[in-house]
Amino acid sequence: MFGIPTFFGENYQKFQEATDLIALKAAFVTPSAYELSSQLAQIEDDSQQYKKIALAARNYVQQNKGGSAKIGDKLAEILEK
Repeated sequence: MFGIPTFFGENYQKFQEATDLIALKAAFVTPSAYELSSQLAQIEDDSQQYKKIALAARNYVQQNKGGSAKIGDKLAEILEK
């Protein structure tokens, strides 16, 4: 996911990162192997599109890093009570 296009199946709605990346056009819903092949071909044929997708994915990861530490801190706080 860090700086590369990502593809999800149709059941991604429970995963915030997937929803966010799809909204940013840094990831794509791919309901079938045929569509995956088609989407990959489109991205491979257009280096500017690839760079745009990669940058959006990279920026998303950079903006959201540290999430695990925040969760760990909150869990430690809860467990101390």
